Amino acid sequence: MMPAKPRSRPIVIAIEGFDGAGKSTLAEGLKRHFDAIGSSTQVVGKRLDEADIPTDLITNILMQVEGRRLQVHDMTHMHLRLARLHARLALAHGEANVYIMDRWVLSELTYMSLHSESTAGHLVDELDGLAANITLFLKCSFDVSWSRVQARGNALTPKQALGAEWNEHIFDRLQRFAVHPPDVVGKIVALDATRPVESVLESALEVLESARATPIRSRQLS
Repeated sequence: MMPAKPRSRPIVIAIEGFDGAGKSTLAEGLKRHFDAIGSSTQVVGKRLDEADIPTDLITNILMQVEGRRLQVHDMTHMHLRLARLHARLALAHGEANVYIMDRWVLSELTYMSLHSESTAGHLVDELDGLAANITLFLKCSFDVSWSRVQARGNALTPKQALGAEWNEHIFDRLQRFAVHPPDVVGKIVALDATRPVESVLESALEVLESARATPIRSRQLS
């Protein structure tokens, strides 16, 4: 009997940007495109669709921390963020060819640094091996992002409920990490999130193809 051909490593694409930038919209657009060409694709958000109760609990705790409704020790905070990253990355050992991370390492570093700059440095040391193949950063002004958040009509998250001034501070910190990311984040490409949805999707696909981070490319190289 011929030995089974080892399964190729899946592609991990991270999508980053502030609230309202269009991360979930782009993630679903990429999934539809890859599914249409016969590639198995999974979008992995901060809450897992697999009834992963521990991960959901971690997200609930972190949302309270981000909204200043709960205080935790710096190292506890760091390990909660690491635990969520590892739980989400564990899904990449499934059967899909492509995993799209709706927020990833860049976001975790941003929120950790707001809590403690020094502990964020420790988090960087723990992130080796967690970088995506490529990170797509959706870029727009804070005013555009914030107006989109308010236009949704949904209940605000604890962090959003802190108001525009604090959220703009978070926005600025995320931008700083996007422009000067630690090496552990890997390759980042910025996309203009003020363009129409289809234009953003088209640009993302062009970037992914150029970076050899598409299932078509991976099949050609296998």
